[in-house]
Amino acid sequence: MKPLHVPANFNKTAPIQEQIVFALAYLGDASSNQVGAKLAALDPSKDAKSYSEQSSQILKELFDKGLINGAERNGTYYYNLSKEVTAHTGNIDPEKLDVTP
Repeated sequence: MKPLHVPANFNKTAPIQEQIVFALAYLGDASSNQVGAKLAALDPSKDAKSYSEQSSQILKELFDKGLINGAERNGTYYYNLSKEVTAHTGNIDPEKLDVTP
């Protein structure tokens, strides 16, 4: 399985999965409805409901394959692309590392 490609720019002629991944990356953490609304704002030739339905299906497939993260909050699934959502704030003491050659 190939890693998920995150496009740098929105392209309305790109495959729908690529458009959805772009919108999710732009939003950071979003439901399929939020992704659909963002796509409709980027390309008004399609309505948000249509984009939301496609986003729901594709985001679930990507989640089931382990390519994106997701969690249910208040009855709605929210997805994101990152494994760690908070920055590491601890310190590492090199003296305490067990490094064996």
